[in-house]
Amino acid sequence: MPAGTVPPVRLLPTLGRVLRRLVSSPTRIVGWAGLAAALVGIVLIATAPHPWQERAGQAVVAVGAVVVAFVVGRLSAQRRP
Repeated sequence: MPAGTVPPVRLLPTLGRVLRRLVSSPTRIVGWAGLAAALVGIVLIATAPHPWQERAGQAVVAVGAVVVAFVVGRLSAQRRP
């Protein structure tokens, strides 16, 4: 590479490393699924035209929050290499 030139930015390999780190274990995958469930429940509560949909949203948020709490506790208890 000639002097004074900037090397090309390789965004895809960096993005791939970040994604692999976010879903590097089953525990992390379950954590992201729990977070997604909590967000879906919040959307259900916010847009529910019927009372049963609001109750279903509350249940989904509760399940998602319990899953995320379990994953956070599990990840915090793991030893780092």
